[in-house]
Amino acid sequence: MAETVTGVTLESVFQSLRKILYGTGDTPETDAAIEARARKYIIPMNHNWLNPIKAEGNDTFVEYIIESDDRVVQDSQTYNAVVVPVKKAVVLLRFIGVQGESWVKAFHMLTSRQDVAQIWFQECYARSLDYISAVHCHPIDYFGHNGALAWDMRITLCYTEVYHLDQQPLESVTLAQGIVN
Repeated sequence: MAETVTGVTLESVFQSLRKILYGTGDTPETDAAIEARARKYIIPMNHNWLNPIKAEGNDTFVEYIIESDDRVVQDSQTYNAVVVPVKKAVVLLRFIGVQGESWVKAFHMLTSRQDVAQIWFQECYARSLDYISAVHCHPIDYFGHNGALAWDMRITLCYTEVYHLDQQPLESVTLAQGIVN
């Protein structure tokens, strides 16, 4: 089965951020090495994630999460088992580490860059709206360890989601053994 959903997903946002921050390689091997490095520093935001920032370290991390994902209109085009609604997603970006402040400030200028617009369109079928939220700086402290400063900002993406309705039907459901309340 083909990919079920295309548009703004955690993976497509990661690929966009990877290309914006780290670029791409000239060969598949170089590109794979760039992606492996990016997966270490660009990570989905989790409430139970241990902050890897070390006091003596020079690393910078980007956390991201799709905070909201809403249809712009209630109708959508349907073509043979494919639904194509227009949607709006708000993505929270958090920059943590030595270059966090400079990276968040650079991201405020991204709406004017044509290459960034092409990356969002290529990876997410999206256009970044001109308004980017204010930057909010705050201390983070995951479980009382490795406190650091974080710079948060939100971007809004307007995109076309392509949802393939050709999934296989659910054949069975497995429940836990014993009594389920």
